[in-house]
Amino acid sequence: MPYDIKVRDLEMVVLLAETLNFHVVADTLGISQPAVTKRLKELERHVRARLFERDHSSVRGLTSHGRRFLGRARLSAEHCRLGIAEVQTGVDREEPSFRAGLSLDLDLDLISVLHAVSLPLFPELRLECSTDFSGDLVEALLEKRIEIALLISPPQTGKVNLLLVRRSPFHLAMRADHPLASKRTLRLEDTGHYPWIFFNRRSHPLLHDRILRKADDHCIGHAITHSIFHPDEALPYLPSDALAWMAPQGTTRLANEDVRVLPLEDEELNLETFIATRADDRSRLTSEFVRAFVMKLKVVSSSKAA
Repeated sequence: MPYDIKVRDLEMVVLLAETLNFHVVADTLGISQPAVTKRLKELERHVRARLFERDHSSVRGLTSHGRRFLGRARLSAEHCRLGIAEVQTGVDREEPSFRAGLSLDLDLDLISVLHAVSLPLFPELRLECSTDFSGDLVEALLEKRIEIALLISPPQTGKVNLLLVRRSPFHLAMRADHPLASKRTLRLEDTGHYPWIFFNRRSHPLLHDRILRKADDHCIGHAITHSIFHPDEALPYLPSDALAWMAPQGTTRLANEDVRVLPLEDEELNLETFIATRADDRSRLTSEFVRAFVMKLKVVSSSKAA
């Protein structure tokens, strides 16, 4: 008699892969442990492959065949549950929108990776992005106006989970014949003799204060002559001896034969970019999106390194 794969069999595989415990799977599915073992053996006979490394009482992990099977099993079980929900409610399920907040000065490749994320469980997901100051984005996240945010040096709060995705140095722009232009990198003490074109505190308040505090602690003079939000605002002032502070993504707009851009060599003053979610968000969509974003970013970063 042919063996018919049921949704419960797929759920059994997913649960066993997550827990590696026959007792937990049996209790969750409401069947006996011998029934779980029997169904698993029948399933393996049907697919003609061993899915789990195990003995009579314990499960050690998935086999290579099991790892391949697991992804499809999880998708199939999820689609079946969604289909049942649609039929029971009598309403077609609308593909959800997913709202993301973007901090000022984000590296453009991070935004590209964000838009390139695709989720098999949500094939028509609509990504809606808005740009704002980091502090305002944290507030929007807590008020559930957005689901995730890419933030540069955000304020710390126990209500938000932060996952570091990139650390990069500040850059300083100057005219090509500036006294510091011959250097390969700059240190904070190099900047003390020249006026600063500094980013507005509202852009990144914690980072703004950290830089000024360190300059004060090390008796490094700093005269801020202009406060800016965007790199383009610095251009009119660069013919002087001024140094314009900016994030890496802003340097591509200014770097030319008349302008020299150098990185600041100071680990304490790096820009740190985080992906942020609400600590109480248990949404499957949010967790899947964050996981997919991180994996895609690793792939893109590895290909660039190669």
